[in-house]
Amino acid sequence: MFTDDRIERLLEEEKPAVDAHSLRTALSGAAMRNGHRRARVRVRGELGNYFALHLRQSVLDAYDFSVILAFVPTSGGEVILRRHNGRNHRHKNHLEGTEFTGRFHAHIATERYQAAGFPIDGYAEPTEDFSDLATALDAMLRVANFQMPDQISLLS
Repeated sequence: MFTDDRIERLLEEEKPAVDAHSLRTALSGAAMRNGHRRARVRVRGELGNYFALHLRQSVLDAYDFSVILAFVPTSGGEVILRRHNGRNHRHKNHLEGTEFTGRFHAHIATERYQAAGFPIDGYAEPTEDFSDLATALDAMLRVANFQMPDQISLLS
């Protein structure tokens, strides 16, 4: 069981910069599987925890995507901490009884969804923080405390 406090500490742990452009390029060149392309990068946070950043996008629908941040325990497997999804499907928050369709949304890991027997990231909120895969990735890098890459000067 992951407490809300532990989830928050994992999200706040500083993570190294990720080259978002290279990750999106890897996604576009990845082999198609079940109608989607996938890319993944693994990073080590400042406290020694490992995280996986996953990208998934449909080859037929640009709004069918996920940007996922998962904690990778030493015991194996992955625990999804946050997921940014496209607007191509309906989502229902089972505990609240609310649902929405056609909205970009962010799944947030919670202790109470786990305790009720639902997936840790079963709760989601509509958001205007992103509008496509690239902006969803940028939003994830910000909210999950990834370092920003060094600024590249266009003048040199």
